[in-house]
Amino acid sequence: MPRSQVDKDFKVSVILTNYNGMPYLKKSVNSILSQTYKNFELIIVDDCSTDDSAKFLKSLNFNRLKLIFNKRNIGQTLSLNKAISVSTGSFIARMDSDDISTRNRFKEQINYFKKNPGIDILGSQAKIINKFDKEVGEINVPSKHSAVWAYSLMHNPFIHPSIIMKKKIFIKPNKPYCDKHINQDFDLWSRILPNHKAANIKKRLLLYRIHDSNMTKAYMKKNIVSNVSIIKNRLKKEKIFFKIKTGEIFKIQRYFSDSRKVADKKNIDRLKLSKIYFRFYEFILTKYKIDKEFNFFFINRILISSFKFNVMNPRKIISEIIFLTKIFVKFPKEVIIVLIKIFKKKIYGTKSP
Repeated sequence: MPRSQVDKDFKVSVILTNYNGMPYLKKSVNSILSQTYKNFELIIVDDCSTDDSAKFLKSLNFNRLKLIFNKRNIGQTLSLNKAISVSTGSFIARMDSDDISTRNRFKEQINYFKKNPGIDILGSQAKIINKFDKEVGEINVPSKHSAVWAYSLMHNPFIHPSIIMKKKIFIKPNKPYCDKHINQDFDLWSRILPNHKAANIKKRLLLYRIHDSNMTKAYMKKNIVSNVSIIKNRLKKEKIFFKIKTGEIFKIQRYFSDSRKVADKKNIDRLKLSKIYFRFYEFILTKYKIDKEFNFFFINRILISSFKFNVMNPRKIISEIIFLTKIFVKFPKEVIIVLIKIFKKKIYGTKSP
């Protein structure tokens, strides 16, 4: 195959939207421009920023840069679609204005695509950093397709700014991002995953920044409400006939997406909720062939969220022990490994895997 055709087949269009992204925007853009993989274009859509973003963006000297300045604020979703509409690559890579990509991110991901041509969507694991660039934790997502699919039934299976996807998946019936939902990425995966193969590289190719201005943090409640709608439609579309009420899905989203303290203030029965969650995934594991990798994510969610062991309520403790025993009988190896990791994290302060 001619070199020019190879280059065309693996050209990456990096799409980045920005609204008042300074001062993080500089490091985000520079992490893209310094990639070891050079066959990419960078498309940045500025959504009417009022800080120094425009000044910085206009100062960039990169011959494969496309800058779009919206005349009015249209939001992230429509800005992403605008970037996709002018892209010329065979792959679409996402990036956010406050995160940092490792230098080998694109090289690692494109090499993965070359070795695994059946994969259409590819993400990675990530380190969490704060506003001072200090590492404060990690984000872990399933790596194999069946585990990604199963996890996506209740949770987001990707770290959005770590994603590279084949542009061809947007050919009908799949459309780009939908502005009906605030969490446009979760909606996109719910539409694409039933018919396309996905994976997450086990390496941490992204530094994901947590700060007070994060959209996810700022719009947590709206995100949860939107998630419930997406999940209900997804279960119906894929004909997953498990009896679960809308309110139960909402509480699962609230409990597993928000902090335990917030959930406890709302008097959510964590044990009851975890039993519903457990039954749902038992149903999925029984009906579908899911890679065993998923079990660790499933068990970890339950073990870190379900048990309170309040000495003032011995009856509750007995119920928790009975539930823990049931989980152990079903997944003995996974429970032991997860418990050891939780113990190490709490006692020795090690970061979760």
